[in-house]
Amino acid sequence: MGLGCLLVVLGSARMQAQPGGLDPTFQFATTTVFPSALATQSDGKVLIGGGFSQVNGEGRNTMARLNADGSLDTTFVVGLGAQVVTDAITLPGGIVLLPASTVPGVVNSVDVQADGKIVIVGNFNRFNGVTAVNIARLNANGTVDTGFTTGTGLDGGATFVKVLPSGKILVSGGKAYRGTALNMSLGRLNPDGSLDGTFSGPVLDFGGSMSGVFVQPDGKIVGAAGYLNSSFRLVTQVIRMNENGALDPSFTRGTLSAGTVGRTVVQPSGKVVVGGVGFSQYGGVSVANLFRLHADGTLDTSFDASAVGKGLVNAMVTDAEGRLILYRAIGADVVCMRLRVDGARDTGFELPAGYGTYGFQVQVDGKILVSGNRIQGFAPVYGVYRLNGGGAAVVNPPVVTVQPVSQNLTVGGAAVMTVAATGPEPLTYQWKKDDRDISGATSASYGIPKVTLADAGRYTVEIRNGGGAVTSAAAVLTVSAAPEVPTVASIRFVVAGGTSLSLEWPTGYALQGTDALLPPRWVDVVGTSPLTVPTSGAGRFFRLIKR
Repeated sequence: MGLGCLLVVLGSARMQAQPGGLDPTFQFATTTVFPSALATQSDGKVLIGGGFSQVNGEGRNTMARLNADGSLDTTFVVGLGAQVVTDAITLPGGIVLLPASTVPGVVNSVDVQADGKIVIVGNFNRFNGVTAVNIARLNANGTVDTGFTTGTGLDGGATFVKVLPSGKILVSGGKAYRGTALNMSLGRLNPDGSLDGTFSGPVLDFGGSMSGVFVQPDGKIVGAAGYLNSSFRLVTQVIRMNENGALDPSFTRGTLSAGTVGRTVVQPSGKVVVGGVGFSQYGGVSVANLFRLHADGTLDTSFDASAVGKGLVNAMVTDAEGRLILYRAIGADVVCMRLRVDGARDTGFELPAGYGTYGFQVQVDGKILVSGNRIQGFAPVYGVYRLNGGGAAVVNPPVVTVQPVSQNLTVGGAAVMTVAATGPEPLTYQWKKDDRDISGATSASYGIPKVTLADAGRYTVEIRNGGGAVTSAAAVLTVSAAPEVPTVASIRFVVAGGTSLSLEWPTGYALQGTDALLPPRWVDVVGTSPLTVPTSGAGRFFRLIKR
């Protein structure tokens, strides 16, 4: 599970409202081991994943959901949860070389789609009895979404998953997906579970893998790339990619002379904070195990994280103000702390005595969700608790960065409208037509495969987070009737026995006749197609009129 804080010093209770103090509105949810994955739904409920088997004393295998107060949500049931199932290997003659076995799996990372479905990755090949190799999508009630087709799944496990504003899914840690190799252990999936071939991953000499992956609000991806260079030397660089996985040329790549990156986070200012262990230099400049880059990738020498020193930084998040919540470990000295934006330690923030941490998530109200432990009877009890942020940052509402575009289409054409926004997550989307909600239209894109005249109207999307809501500019969809295709009409005649003609004409036309063209006196001919007229008598002229 990795190293986490385990604090054994007991002391008097601290004031609950103090920064870092326990949030009394959230009860400690006990688990059998540290939860390794945390995610908060838009309704305030908390998803936890890991290798545990119980939550609050009730059986819950590897996945559970907590109510907003920390109690167990009994409506979310995953049954057997994540498992690793190995079939028996039997030799000819019935000799069992290796017997069948089943061991618990682990959920390493979890994220929530705008429609409430839940994507998980980790180390498993079954989820509640359904084949799912290291990746699965769950319905809102915990059942497996069998419409998410992952085939042979992710080879080699996965450590990170993120649902992107487009609805596509970024995964990291796997070597291949459905038999296709992933460049730098990164892949992007379409919402149906197929591999998105438009995402390539960064091209860096002889490949390698990514660590500390972080997705910015604008969709760009930051992380540490470890790979062999052209001299066959292992190097580690902090890189930024565009949404399609290609290297962002506006970001300067620097090289670490040594060390391992555990986490990267991007502050609201766009600056990139890098944490890990064993660092000595970045781009030829001495750095600590926590350093910061400007938004263009150059080293920010104004960031002084000397309070962290050379300790291991393996868990780190940033709040809406840009303050960092992390733990660092130097041997047995494990300290959880909050740093101000400039890197200095926030001395007013202190974890309660007897509590430790493994991982964090900052919620939209500034409170800090913690996967950790508390000491009870001189023994650690694992679980999830919540801290007051203290001086909690104001959560700003979303900001629309790409507005939907008006379109002019004819009947039968395809309409696709897309919006992009930034702001504290999670972000939710609701498309509207003429200010009325469109059922099921809850992602960053909305499409109509074949428009009709009734689809014409004014389309907007409301984007919401814990700080409020913003409505996009209106995209006007204009729908025109398909142009009328002219019909070539003609009279077909057949001579019948020399004494009559059989006249035929298409539907939608009337047959008229006249005895003279100058002046014409056209009158309707009584009868329907085919019509027989005599060839004897005065001559007649015929024409068709569209009716």
